[in-house]
Amino acid sequence: MKILHVGMVAALAVAIAALAVACGGDDGATVEEFVNKVYEIDKAHEAIAEPLRAELGENLEGVAPDQTMPAGTLDVFARIFDEEADFADKVEAVDASKEYGSQRNEVVASMRAEVAYGRGVLATFTDETTVGDFVTAFEGDQATVIEERRSNGCLGLQKLADDNGIKVDMTC
Repeated sequence: MKILHVGMVAALAVAIAALAVACGGDDGATVEEFVNKVYEIDKAHEAIAEPLRAELGENLEGVAPDQTMPAGTLDVFARIFDEEADFADKVEAVDASKEYGSQRNEVVASMRAEVAYGRGVLATFTDETTVGDFVTAFEGDQATVIEERRSNGCLGLQKLADDNGIKVDMTC
């Protein structure tokens, strides 16, 4: 009788384990795997985004606020937002446990909010948009809130790394 009881308990344990795996019982990547994967995505993203930011800076260098946007500048900004959207998609695809999945989700949501805001602003610009209009649109209250949210998300990832002794330097 005792052997039958042990056998039933073992069978039940195997069934529960199989059910947990089938139902997504996997806890996801370890914190180190998660942070390192996001860090690799961040480095690849910066390799693309930094030259675009430099090009944007060059386009705007020496242009007075009352002058219209130099040719191609809005296109560069649109490419930056495309890269930001791609970054968010890649981070969202990284496996994360329940423990830090909310951190990943906030980073993705903050990036998507920034992209939506930026694309929305760009959609309002015309050939008559001045550099001053451009600066005002991206330095207003709503833009500040969005940038703070993005920064906080990134800093949260850096804190997750630091708290777990993972040596990375997120681009915040």
